[in-house]
Amino acid sequence: MVDYNTAVEEIQKLLKEKTKIFAFKKLEREVIITGACVECGSCAEGCPVNAISGIRVENKYVPTLTGDCTSCGICYAMCPRAFSIEDNLIGNVKSAWKVRSLRNHPRQDGGAVTAFLEYMLENKMIEAAVVAGQSPDTPWLPAAKRVTNKEQLHDCGGTIYTHAPVVSEMIKGFKEGISKQAIVGTA
Repeated sequence: MVDYNTAVEEIQKLLKEKTKIFAFKKLEREVIITGACVECGSCAEGCPVNAISGIRVENKYVPTLTGDCTSCGICYAMCPRAFSIEDNLIGNVKSAWKVRSLRNHPRQDGGAVTAFLEYMLENKMIEAAVVAGQSPDTPWLPAAKRVTNKEQLHDCGGTIYTHAPVVSEMIKGFKEGISKQAIVGTA
């Protein structure tokens, strides 16, 4: 299992070998200003010098340069809307299924994602799940939540019809040493 610092070092090496330098300004020009940003927070959390902050502007998460950019390119490389080293990230799709959970828990739609996550938590396949939830103070604003048991998971059940910075929360988990995480809710 690769830890966070090793992963950052590997992506820095790969960027130097295979690409030109991508500074925050390129990310801003191609993704943020165009409206392609999915508000996942990966650019801010991935920045090794903490030069990027996610600032809320009119209830929208906007990655903003708040420190000195070193032009390492990690923010651009981590953005799901900007950069891909792989041509086909998910491989060949062999089938698609419509499912409904048989477990007895409240659900908005089929409850399958909740059931999968509950099973993985119970069987120690993952240490945590990062999901989109709601903040009690601002229920209209999605919030990324890291859950470690089924009670917390059920509190976050239901579909959130907008972006939540789940990638940011996942990276925080990696930095804290949580290597086995399931992630739900980003584009």
